Amino acid sequence: MALFQDWIASRKPQMTRVVDETYNRLMTRDNILDQYFPIQTYMDFEILWLKVKDRPAIASVVGFDGEVPITQKGQATEIMQDTYKFVLSYLYTESDMKVMLTLMQRLRGGESAFAQEISNLIFGRLEDLVQSVRDLMDLLCWQLLYQGSVDYTDPRTKAKVRVSYSSKIAGHFPTALAGGNRWSQAATANGLDNLRTLSETYYDNLGYFPDRIVMRRKDLNKLLAQTTTKEAFVAATGSAAGATNQVVSRLALGEMLVTREIPPIHIFDDRYTEENAKGTSTEKPFLPEGYIVFLTGSGSAGNNAMTEEKPPGNPSGLMGQRAFGPVISNNNIPGIYSFTEEVSKEPAKDRSVASATGTPIVWDARHLAGWKID
Repeated sequence: MALFQDWIASRKPQMTRVVDETYNRLMTRDNILDQYFPIQTYMDFEILWLKVKDRPAIASVVGFDGEVPITQKGQATEIMQDTYKFVLSYLYTESDMKVMLTLMQRLRGGESAFAQEISNLIFGRLEDLVQSVRDLMDLLCWQLLYQGSVDYTDPRTKAKVRVSYSSKIAGHFPTALAGGNRWSQAATANGLDNLRTLSETYYDNLGYFPDRIVMRRKDLNKLLAQTTTKEAFVAATGSAAGATNQVVSRLALGEMLVTREIPPIHIFDDRYTEENAKGTSTEKPFLPEGYIVFLTGSGSAGNNAMTEEKPPGNPSGLMGQRAFGPVISNNNIPGIYSFTEEVSKEPAKDRSVASATGTPIVWDARHLAGWKID
């Protein structure tokens, strides 16, 4: 910190701008999860819901004077899911406080906003910790989507989060593509056929198509580069360019998806920062490259391309929730609790903390679907 303090003192006359080198996708957030997994708070540490099934079988034919058959009544299954504790803090030592005070003194007056900007970037803000808790929840949610379960080990503490559902449909998570079927193998892969196959499986099992398919931009470009995609475009348009030199646009791909009753594609490239026990940071994507995910809500995106008939869609209207439970240190009020407290009077030491309990929830695990395509 002494070096930083000296730098402020010597460079103040030349310092006119702060350049933030943080990767853009770490600072911006796609709101796709808000549509399918909204945030909801609960007063209990365990989330309880009921899953019901009521579909009477058809009647039976019997002879006159025959016994009346008895059919099975509706089924109800109680599901309970535990929450986990999410927490992170900043620690401010006496040396940190000295640098912050020096910074504010060197750049006070008309440059106070500039000084605050530097201080925020270097020492962090309370709202950054709140975002860190939300990022962890989002990470667990995405893992649930592309794997069909959560199997997370915290890189700092080694604590584990495990979430799984016995009602998940195995056929919604086909065996990972291998060899020439991998999407990166442009000459031999058939991504359109893969997407259609999984979409049809989904429809056969649930009676409606998912709303959309989520993938990384790189994986979409792999799909566009495949020979089978180019051949499909040539067949649909009668292009004289031939498949070899054909360039398929995203708009053209969208039309081919509609004719094949494949849901539209949503690109998701957001990242988070992972930090291990040694303080080493790594930027990672919420959705790893080489995976596709199905999202379903209203079912409105899966229309029949020939008749415009709309399937019934997901009856619940939502795929799940990012559920936050009560925080003991905040008088059991649910949500994300953030605060700053004094740790030591002498030497001076403060810390800022964000704390929560929570878990990602999928109401009906049959809606989970994904595929490792590369």
